[in-house]
Amino acid sequence: NSTKNIFNQNSGKVLKKRTDELMFGHPKLGGDRIPVPFKPDYEGNVSCTLTNDEGFLAGYYLGDGHKSQCSDGRWQYGFIVSEKELECCGERLLRIINTNKSVNTLSNWNQDHDSKALSTYVSQRGFVDYCEALTLEQDKSLGIPENVWTAGANYIKGFIDGLFSSDGSVWDNKDLVHSRITLTTSREKIALDVQKLLNLFGVISRVYHSKNEDGFNRWDLTISGIQARKFAQTFKLTSSYKQEKLNNILSFENTYKDN
Repeated sequence: NSTKNIFNQNSGKVLKKRTDELMFGHPKLGGDRIPVPFKPDYEGNVSCTLTNDEGFLAGYYLGDGHKSQCSDGRWQYGFIVSEKELECCGERLLRIINTNKSVNTLSNWNQDHDSKALSTYVSQRGFVDYCEALTLEQDKSLGIPENVWTAGANYIKGFIDGLFSSDGSVWDNKDLVHSRITLTTSREKIALDVQKLLNLFGVISRVYHSKNEDGFNRWDLTISGIQARKFAQTFKLTSSYKQEKLNNILSFENTYKDN
């Protein structure tokens, strides 16, 4: 009931804060980030210079990108895109990649080992440095890149766009009640981090763990019903066919009594 912070006089540590003093990303005891009440006008770190394109690149990399080493020891970043995503996600990725290379040679998509997918690999030092500046080199098992937590809303929305455009699925099943959006990942920390991130924008999700037929772990973050509508109201996807399904979800009549 205090009107100010309570400090331990010996250690100087804060023992209590008012709830209106809690900030997104503020560490609580145990090191976890605190959940934050929904702020429909959330702008994040308004001084952040990271762009929506950079957020999209980071999110897409977390979903369908990887870092590997060339035979000559150089590092390279690779991205995979499906044929039906080539004219939307593929074109946007190439624009971002070619804009941030320090040489004039342009990257292109090449047929991947999977006949239904295309890939591009970039080892040019300027682009590798650019990716590392975005903290893309962080081990994916550690969750989403650290800079997402201190970025502005524009970057975060680009990040969600890239992640769900690459690894997300959208079901517009006849009505709002049966519609859902899912993000599937083999890394638990990614699922839990994205769940916290969506919570900032008022989108509530659930995370389910299972194993596929080969025995590998998978985590499905699922957004259903009215929460799927909130997602569609807040985020736009570069993936054209997934965005079309989000538009369908927005068009469904809201039969829920409590909005």
